[in-house]
Amino acid sequence: MKTKFALLLVGLSFAIGCTTSQVWNERRTGDVIRGSAEPELQLFLAPDRRDVLVTYFETREGKRTRVPRAYYARVNAARLRNNLTPEFAPRSAAAGLQPIPLDPPAPNFTASALTRGSGLRARLSSSDHGFTLTEQGRELEYYPLPLYETATADFRKVALTPFAVVTDALAVAACLLPPFAFAYATSPNH
Repeated sequence: MKTKFALLLVGLSFAIGCTTSQVWNERRTGDVIRGSAEPELQLFLAPDRRDVLVTYFETREGKRTRVPRAYYARVNAARLRNNLTPEFAPRSAAAGLQPIPLDPPAPNFTASALTRGSGLRARLSSSDHGFTLTEQGRELEYYPLPLYETATADFRKVALTPFAVVTDALAVAACLLPPFAFAYATSPNH
């Protein structure tokens, strides 16, 4: 009977899983912000910053509202690769900057914007609205559009973490207690 009970506790503790991991990997509808279905992506060369200003529209998952955004691609590259919120810039920063032509061309770019320029172009990705900068056909670097979680999701995860850690500690104790209890109960010195 003691052995069956110990095995039941061990099995139950493994069935629970790692609660802390579940808290941090869970995504709820509305937690994620990404480029909208039609982001109206525009890129501008910012030579004084040695960067590319990206303007686009983003939306919260499950919502229809589109929010205009702008950020500098190179400065935020690591944040974008790690799905963190970029450091946004004002969209007005595009005023006076040279547009970078897109392949395929965006409908709002004029022919004059396509003919003048630095030789930089951007090839759009059909899967995630990202883009690859090219210069005279040579690929320079790929940049995804931002994909990040809301501050509410981060707050919820931080608030739930202590409870998840306690649950995980209890699961580990449930795994370790039965073998120790069984060894103690069956030891000849007891």
